[in-house]
Amino acid sequence: MTQGSASVTIRVLDDDGNPIKGPASVKLISTAPETTFLDGRSTFSVTTKEGMARLDQVPGGEYVVEVTTSEFPMGRDKMQVLGANSSNLEVIKLHVFDGSDDQTQLEQPGVPKLPDDLRKELQLALTALDANKAAPAEARIRNVMKHAPENPDVHYAAGSYADHMGHFEEAQKEYQAAIKLFPDHFAANFALGDLFLVQNQAAESLPYLLKAESVGPNSWRVHWRLAEAYLHANRDATKATFEANRALQLGKEKAADAEIPLALAEALQGKAGDARTLIEKFLHDHPHDPGVPEAQGVLSKLPAPHPAGNP
Repeated sequence: MTQGSASVTIRVLDDDGNPIKGPASVKLISTAPETTFLDGRSTFSVTTKEGMARLDQVPGGEYVVEVTTSEFPMGRDKMQVLGANSSNLEVIKLHVFDGSDDQTQLEQPGVPKLPDDLRKELQLALTALDANKAAPAEARIRNVMKHAPENPDVHYAAGSYADHMGHFEEAQKEYQAAIKLFPDHFAANFALGDLFLVQNQAAESLPYLLKAESVGPNSWRVHWRLAEAYLHANRDATKATFEANRALQLGKEKAADAEIPLALAEALQGKAGDARTLIEKFLHDHPHDPGVPEAQGVLSKLPAPHPAGNP
């Protein structure tokens, strides 16, 4: 770590680029494995006033900046603090929760906060699940559950673990527990809707996906899965087309799988040629996508194109 202390100014802005009105808790957390701070600290904390906060006597090095408020999801960024009495500025822009973040957010605004050590433990558990390391994830979730059994984020994490392990009844139970504790829990509603959908229970999935959509209207994933649910629940091609197009509008290339329900909706509306064009484009542009087998299955069921020159 670079030696020498510095001053750090943090500006916290809202969606419109204005200083946030209420107070925000700001943490500056060193990424160094060991610190040489004279007082032994690796984390500095301060509260903003009118969207501004300042920290002095900060040793140089790389830090993670975390900003927590009651109105916005947590803001997080990395910054490099120069030593030798330098002045450093970091600007973090927060936005209201709308589902647009690709990563599932813990501590959605309104969800009861966990103590820092438990929140970190829960985040590590979900990270371990993402890396297919189930054993350490289970141990961490069990530990947090013992200390915070009434927290909806903990039940969501427990549901994610059970879902990952294929224990679908247990996953359903945990997701529902999270929703009971906090009905607007975006991640739990989406996960439960998705769980029903993959178990061919599309009608049961719709209320939860629609709830997730109302909480996070800019989530391309929710619109994509809603398109699938409308098709499989009641063959509603009109709604499926809208949701699939919305997913593609929001997610662009990331939402390529939404082209599959869009093609199915086109076929249901008698537009087999348009459906074939969509699927063939998807297969050409995304040959290694997990949705390829489904897309090939859709393509195989479409009417063969008429030979050139024939009606």
